[in-house]
Amino acid sequence: MNTSQAQRIDEIPPPDAREPGWYPDPLGSTAERYWDGTWRELTRVPKVRLVSGLRLPLALVGRKTPAQPADARTPKEGRARDKAERKRLMAVEARKQAFFESPAGRARLSFGQKHRLFQCELELTRRPAVVIPGAEGTAPKSTTDPVDILNSVIDEGWKLVTCSFFNAEVRGGAIGLYLFKRSKKRYRIMNDPWKSAVE
Repeated sequence: MNTSQAQRIDEIPPPDAREPGWYPDPLGSTAERYWDGTWRELTRVPKVRLVSGLRLPLALVGRKTPAQPADARTPKEGRARDKAERKRLMAVEARKQAFFESPAGRARLSFGQKHRLFQCELELTRRPAVVIPGAEGTAPKSTTDPVDILNSVIDEGWKLVTCSFFNAEVRGGAIGLYLFKRSKKRYRIMNDPWKSAVE
């Protein structure tokens, strides 16, 4: 404080409370000044006090409140989400099991186990649809076409060596029996059909 400010502050009356403490600066600055019977040179930046009833600045109007944490959901919502997740996982597991029972799935397992030969048979008259994987980046598809099914086995790393056909009355008609030999050059990276949507 310079001399003129010191003279001015001495002329200023004490705060109404008349108790030692921090008060708005009587010289008009935005700081607080300490009073303990006389005004001191000690000043500080005032602490921000929240006052009820104030209006929000326009910049804050309309902002969304932060999302509730996951553990803040109600028990009913938690059970519903858990049930939906279990149902989804069971559906994925069923698709995975169905794939590994198909010719392409069995061929993939056999190739991974480094077998030298792979054999499969296809019903040629009453054949159920099977899911075959697509090339990496494409969707798998459901098909009954024996050519597509045989090509899906070849894509898993097999070369068709021989085939034969016989009639099985018990199984409803003609059966094709196919023998494949392991072939690394025919192997293609195919997707996992249980993870993707089927066309």
